[in-house]
Amino acid sequence: MKSTLFSAVVAFCCLTATQLWGQNALPIISNLGLAADTTNHQVTINYDLSDPDGDPMEVWIQVSADSGRTWRVAIDALSGDQGYPVSSGTGKSIIWSYLPSTLSAYGSGLANYLVRLVADDHQMVDLQQVTNLVDSARLHADLLALEGIRHRTTGLPKLTATKDSLDALMDQYSLHPYRSGRNFAGYTYENIIGRRSGTRRDSACWQISGHFDTVSNAPGGDDNATAVACVSEAIRVLSNFQTKESLRFFYFDLEEAGLIGSIDYALNGGIPSWEQPKGLLNMDCVGYYSNAPNSQVMPTGFNILFPAAYGAIEADSFRGNFLTSIVNTASHDLDSIFVETASTYVPSLRVVTLETPGVGNLTPDLRRSDHAPFWDANLPAVFFSDGANFRNPNYHTANDNVATIDMAFYVNNVRAIVTTLARLAQLEHSAVSVAGGFDVAVPVGTTPQRPVIPQPKLTVSPNPSHGQVQFQMELPISGPARIELCDHHGQLLEVVYRAETEAGIHRIRWQGRLSAGQYAAILITENGRAYCPVTVQR
Repeated sequence: MKSTLFSAVVAFCCLTATQLWGQNALPIISNLGLAADTTNHQVTINYDLSDPDGDPMEVWIQVSADSGRTWRVAIDALSGDQGYPVSSGTGKSIIWSYLPSTLSAYGSGLANYLVRLVADDHQMVDLQQVTNLVDSARLHADLLALEGIRHRTTGLPKLTATKDSLDALMDQYSLHPYRSGRNFAGYTYENIIGRRSGTRRDSACWQISGHFDTVSNAPGGDDNATAVACVSEAIRVLSNFQTKESLRFFYFDLEEAGLIGSIDYALNGGIPSWEQPKGLLNMDCVGYYSNAPNSQVMPTGFNILFPAAYGAIEADSFRGNFLTSIVNTASHDLDSIFVETASTYVPSLRVVTLETPGVGNLTPDLRRSDHAPFWDANLPAVFFSDGANFRNPNYHTANDNVATIDMAFYVNNVRAIVTTLARLAQLEHSAVSVAGGFDVAVPVGTTPQRPVIPQPKLTVSPNPSHGQVQFQMELPISGPARIELCDHHGQLLEVVYRAETEAGIHRIRWQGRLSAGQYAAILITENGRAYCPVTVQR
């Protein structure tokens, strides 16, 4: 009975793989093992390899120093059955000769290293397969599960349950999730972050994000369950594929309080020093659609700033029947790839691009989501939106529920975004299998390191306040410094301080007064930026 069941499972898996990958099946790695000779600094990986279609394969190993979270340990020398071409066969082996001094860059003392084998038959993966795997029923179920007030004071139980469920999803798909955040007005905000390593360039990383919190009175169907469910669907769909470059998935907290979670990650030291972020796809409200004339409102002045886009919307009687792709100048190429991908794989989706110069300071309405801190960090990012309050009458109200979402429009948006992410990270027709791990005593590294200049710091006191505050800057180096005070949408209210400033601690007393609400203070220097949320109570 057991043998019959096993055969059925194998047959089903082979059939599923054939359906997923079309006529060409993935390579098969079997009988994988590892033997470490730490005295002679050699690791032998033994394996059998086959390709159902008889294709020659490229074979290599990757090594992890952090229990499989990343696979970026430098490989000194390989010999044996590796490289290209490697044909199907049994009894194959690869010998990795490592230098202890190389391993010392990743830790010291008794350390554990994991080794995994990758086999790529160089067949192309059709991106249409990614588009087709996006599941409308699954997306709808996600939206219903997320619906509810997810606010730090009026909806804390739902907010906490949402974070737990998103963390569990990432863990289910082996994304090594972690939570990152600080205290904000008595609430500990937590970004939920996961990562999937690329098979060829682990440090190069493409990113996708959506915030999960709501305002205090809204169940957040469009704002922003639509983005959260899209990130979740990207996790599920892309788990079926290998990518040459890495993927990072973000569920950001406290966007509604002034982009607090994304500011913390992008500008306050959340990006690992070894990682090379290549582009972010951020969503905020991507499910509301209307084909009624005059259902799309345009912010004042957009006819002057974006005449072509404005003209196209005007020619269609200002119907809210399109997805807006919002970029800054540095993100132009990223948007071009999205537009081309959407037109190829989701041709019924209408996309309108708005490109703002610099980091969008001239167009504060285009900075109202978690992409803005990435722009400020000089990282490419695209912001996808249905227009929020410029289209959706339910925005930030109790009526923002799943029933108001146009599922056909929303699913098309998800298909275009997830397919673009797959294209950016570069799908690979490969099999990956972990050979095992070994412990080795690693000497302390002796490679000289470049001095690291600390980032500037900014604090505001008292915080919370009753409207009058004092700013304190900590500048590690001398140079121009500027403090900007912005509202919770990121719109500039006042430049509080601007001057050439010596290194050290400086206190600036501001003579203005703020009304009750949430604000952000931004310190801008040549050495970096620092943000500080500001709370004013009455």
